[in-house]
Amino acid sequence: MPEACTISLKMQLEDAHEIWEADREAEQEGVYLPETVMKKYPNAGKQWGWMWVFPSRRLSKDPVTGIVRRHHIHENNLQKTIKKATQAAEIPKPVKCHTLRHTPPPQLLGAIAFSQEPGMEIGEVFLSAGISS
Repeated sequence: MPEACTISLKMQLEDAHEIWEADREAEQEGVYLPETVMKKYPNAGKQWGWMWVFPSRRLSKDPVTGIVRRHHIHENNLQKTIKKATQAAEIPKPVKCHTLRHTPPPQLLGAIAFSQEPGMEIGEVFLSAGISS
């Protein structure tokens, strides 16, 4: 993995760890895990190793159990970011998350490697590599 990608991933993990620490201090429930895992390891969902790499900024009610907990970011957030970046880059063609399925991995890695500007949105990362549908 290119060093620039490693740096970005470490930064994301640091952000996720801060959220995890805040959840632990607030005594929030841990992340959702399958029932079989929770039976065998009841506190696993509260352990750092099980925390989402891309956690949601907000807590939400689990629709199955009714427990308020943190989930991962929703795919709609990614799509909104890609749409915003596409508009900012004035790309006339529609760009969807599905476009990423048809993007060669080296092009994606290159996009991430050259996106070290603070605050750069993920959609801007993809657009910086010329990824469109």
